[in-house]
Amino acid sequence: METPQLALQHEQTLHTIRGHACLVAPGTGAKAKLAPADRILATVLHLRKLATMNLLGQLFGVSAVTISRASQEVRPLLEAHGHHIDASTARFRTPTDLATFLSSSLLKSRSRGQVKDLHALRGRFREGIQHVADPCRNPEVAA
Repeated sequence: METPQLALQHEQTLHTIRGHACLVAPGTGAKAKLAPADRILATVLHLRKLATMNLLGQLFGVSAVTISRASQEVRPLLEAHGHHIDASTARFRTPTDLATFLSSSLLKSRSRGQVKDLHALRGRFREGIQHVADPCRNPEVAA
């Protein structure tokens, strides 16, 4: 279920693209590939410059284009609410880079084996990403 402001922003974007109001009933058509929380998280991670859109797409199970569209819709809402996202010093380009970082600095209490399965990496990504995304919690990653 979408948040009202995110849904309104999405409809305004579509209205601009179409040039007219929606001609079909609400709720019809293609469903969003990313949940609202995932759209916001992907946008924040992209704005922090932690990962490329290709890597974020792999981690969220969608294409880089879907990540880009989500970012284009969410960014104005973040700005309208006064949220400025600073870039991080950490950069990840491949799932292996991210797995190495997560296994070495965030998940020391867990097994140190390399993550070879992208599905397993997604689970570890969701567990550890709050530490990477929030510079207050993780001074190692803060700029």
